[in-house]
Amino acid sequence: IQQSRRAQTRGTAVVQGSGPENYLRTAILHRASDLIMSEGRRVLIRSGGQLRELTQEPVASKDLFDFLGKRIGPDVLTVLAEKKAVTREFHEPGLARGRISVFRHFDGVCVTIRLHPEKVRDPETSGIPNELVRALGQGKGLVMITGDVRSGLTETLATLLSVAVQEPNRIVLVLDRDFEALVPAGPAVLARRKVGTDTATYATGLRTSTIEAPEVIFV
Repeated sequence: IQQSRRAQTRGTAVVQGSGPENYLRTAILHRASDLIMSEGRRVLIRSGGQLRELTQEPVASKDLFDFLGKRIGPDVLTVLAEKKAVTREFHEPGLARGRISVFRHFDGVCVTIRLHPEKVRDPETSGIPNELVRALGQGKGLVMITGDVRSGLTETLATLLSVAVQEPNRIVLVLDRDFEALVPAGPAVLARRKVGTDTATYATGLRTSTIEAPEVIFV
């Protein structure tokens, strides 16, 4: 699965125009998993599992701050000065969703945007084998999904979750810290617990889940 996804996203990315909004559209168009824009440095995207330069020149500081004001809010600099880093959910209607993070470094401010497809893909489109899909209906067992960073773990889990919630009379629990993909809907009863907000730790959340007796637990 990882190899096929990398092959699909290899190639030369051509930017139409300049500025953060154009860089974002280019990253989404080329199915990049990350967009990195930083003061004093060239714009980068992660595509096919590799970092690639999108521009030969650094992004203008004013353009970057205007972009942050629009995407995060006019108080972003105040929050950044106080907390040194800001993270928010990201959603570009009709195009992508994910997470946007802002932090400071030696050259100034850096913005990273984690990108996922807006809609959850079905197993066939995602390249997930039927054996794995069938494993979700076996009743008991443990399925481990592993892979390199930025190899599509979130998208794979989102696809499998969309399959799991389609069975009625089933309780499905999602235990996560930052699940950036869309949580799908279905006839199953879906409960989501965010680590750090709804439960202190993963271990605490798993122990508490035994009371609910869910049929499927996504960690």
